[in-house]
Amino acid sequence: MFLGRFKKNLDDKGRFTLPAPFRDTLLKRTGGLTVFMTRGLDDCLFGFDPQQFQRIVDSFDAGAFAKEAFRKFEREFYGNCVEAECDQMGRLRIPKELQEVGGLKKKLVLVGASNRFEIWDADLWEERHASDRKKYEKMAEGLF
Repeated sequence: MFLGRFKKNLDDKGRFTLPAPFRDTLLKRTGGLTVFMTRGLDDCLFGFDPQQFQRIVDSFDAGAFAKEAFRKFEREFYGNCVEAECDQMGRLRIPKELQEVGGLKKKLVLVGASNRFEIWDADLWEERHASDRKKYEKMAEGLF
C-alpha cells in the first residue's frame, strides 16, 4: 500500500526521488520499480504500479467507447500517461508535458493513497489540504 506524505524537489531534468516506502511497496508488489504516471483528479498526477494500472485498464467497459465522455476521459488518461522506471538512485523522471498537466513547479508533495500515489505541486497541495483538513470529519460522516 502507498502510505504517507513526502516533500520532494524536481531537479532541472524533471526528476524526483521516489520515497523509500513507495519503492519498497513497488518491489513487494511487482518485483520492480516501474511506475505508470498520468493525469489524476483534483489537479495532481497519479502514480500506479503496473498491476494496478492494468486493473484500471481492465475495468474500463469495452463497450463504453460509444459514449463521448468516456472517449474524452480516455484521451486525457492515456494521452498523458507515461511508463517510467526508477534509476539507480531511485529517481523518476516526469516529462515536461506531464509536469505542465499537473501544474508542477520545483517543490512537490507525494501523497500515498492506498493503491496509488499522488504527485502534487507543493503550493497547490498546501492550499487544497488546508481546506480539506477542515472538512475531514464531515467527509467521513458522508462516507461511513
